[in-house]
Amino acid sequence: MTPEGDVKVILAGFVIATNIEASRWTEDNVISSNVVNDGNTLLTFSQWINANRNTGAIPPHDHAALFTGYDLAEKITDKRTIGIAYLSRVCNSYASSVNEETFNAMIIHIAAHELAHNLGASHDSYHSNGCSAEFGYVMSPSLPNSEYSSATSASRNFIFSSCSRAAIGAYIAGLETNCLENSPMDGLVDLTLAAFNPGETVYGVDDQCRLTYAPNGGSAMCRENYPLTTMKWASVCYRLQCRNPANLNGPCSSQFAHDGTACGNYKWCQQGQCVSSVDAPNVPGKK
Repeated sequence: MTPEGDVKVILAGFVIATNIEASRWTEDNVISSNVVNDGNTLLTFSQWINANRNTGAIPPHDHAALFTGYDLAEKITDKRTIGIAYLSRVCNSYASSVNEETFNAMIIHIAAHELAHNLGASHDSYHSNGCSAEFGYVMSPSLPNSEYSSATSASRNFIFSSCSRAAIGAYIAGLETNCLENSPMDGLVDLTLAAFNPGETVYGVDDQCRLTYAPNGGSAMCRENYPLTTMKWASVCYRLQCRNPANLNGPCSSQFAHDGTACGNYKWCQQGQCVSSVDAPNVPGKK
């Protein structure tokens, strides 16, 4: 937490479970071949974190986030859950969340949403906090829409509403012991650094499509929908259209593009918008 009251996310470390015995939080809560009970998984994971917090098995931290390839569900007939967290638990027991790994840029929004729950923010809703869910800020109760009509509307997915900011501020101010004021240990990674652009350094547009639908291949960007001579290429930042390998002749579906994805000549995506940068790649032919 900065002196100005902003919350910065610092990566304390990774714990990677490589076998069934090391991941009892999911394996003990499987309800079908690729589905786990969301609430029980969160509880089991949180109990494991609490039991191992001072054993050296996990690094010191303020929030623990589990990322799983399992489909999260309250019950087998309702698999709409993509993330779950306890409300207002940071600096206390059960400061944890479970996130359904989507293998694309959507996971960023899921993880931020669940972390904010732990920091005291409820869903945006006129009935709960007075801010409309329709604007699509981070704490909207439903999955962000990847069919935005403009960069302005898409960029709200990277912003907390005034209600969320007020709730987080009030929760932190009310903590008897504010663990967020501790200075992070040397060598930890500041995840707020803008220099990391996975769309530039790790995943091209075809990679992002393949990871979304089939990590071993079968999908690619629908380039025919982005004429090089028009400004439509900029829309890739909030509407990356990918071919569905299950229906190659069907319509393309839209995904979020990672920051750093090229959207024009010396332009790249940053938080849903196509912006100019001397650091962006030189892509002749794209406006």
